[in-house]
Amino acid sequence: MRNSQKTFALWFFLIIMAVVFYHSYENRHQTMIQDFNYSKFIEALKGSEVAKVTFKQDSSEIVGEIKPDFEAKYNGKVFSIVGNTSDEGYKEVKSYGITPNYERAESNGMLQSF
Repeated sequence: MRNSQKTFALWFFLIIMAVVFYHSYENRHQTMIQDFNYSKFIEALKGSEVAKVTFKQDSSEIVGEIKPDFEAKYNGKVFSIVGNTSDEGYKEVKSYGITPNYERAESNGMLQSF
């Protein structure tokens, strides 16, 4: 292979990888509910609109999914908020019939968005 062909192959590979990462980011971004906060989370719990909840330990982050029937209402499927992940938060979520999962909070930096 000539040097010009190797250079072309490298640029082609880099462009393809950029397009793949962009599409991956866009798909995640489109399913994320943009204006979701703790009060909307509680209202969604009261309305039985939440499918599952995960508490991230050490970061007070609550992530979860909305039931498919309500995705149009919230313009998305997945939410990520900061809220009460202590015993009181557990009791609040449990009172609406959902048992939250617990995960360790990981800080992967930029890789976390992919």
